[in-house]
Amino acid sequence: MPVGNHYAFLIGTSTGLYGTDSLLGTKTVWTQQGPNDIGNILVSMIDTRPSDGRVAVATYGNGVYTANINFPYQVSGIDENKHISGDLMGMHIYPNPIEPGSMLHLTFENANVSHATDVEILDEQGKTINKIGTLTLKQNMSIALPVLSKGLYYIQLQIGEATVSKVFIVN
Repeated sequence: MPVGNHYAFLIGTSTGLYGTDSLLGTKTVWTQQGPNDIGNILVSMIDTRPSDGRVAVATYGNGVYTANINFPYQVSGIDENKHISGDLMGMHIYPNPIEPGSMLHLTFENANVSHATDVEILDEQGKTINKIGTLTLKQNMSIALPVLSKGLYYIQLQIGEATVSKVFIVN
């Protein structure tokens, strides 16, 4: 299914629905979609509507499910809000899209951010391409990005077990 300038790939199997945002031959990583909803049930049909990202999935004996896919990462297994702590909630990034080699600005709605956090840049497949390092969070901060090729990236911040990732695009 086309999603912007990229694609989301879905496959219905006898053990559920799987998706990926990159076909890499035998190295393709398929991530189960809706493991707590669709589960491991036979998927008998998938229909998509690229105009608005709508996906409908029919299962054998477990009903029909619908969702919208607006970004390829939604099928890659990257969870943008995994274990978000109160200190990371309300994180916003700008500008987005960004020019190569620019500064990425972060703001936090929570005024009490002053923790050390590990910051990484991930590629579209969720692989770390640059470890920015450990920074002390401030309500407003800027991060110098490495020169990145055009594409979709994530900035990931982690405080202990709490993680937040936000997508950004390089033009």
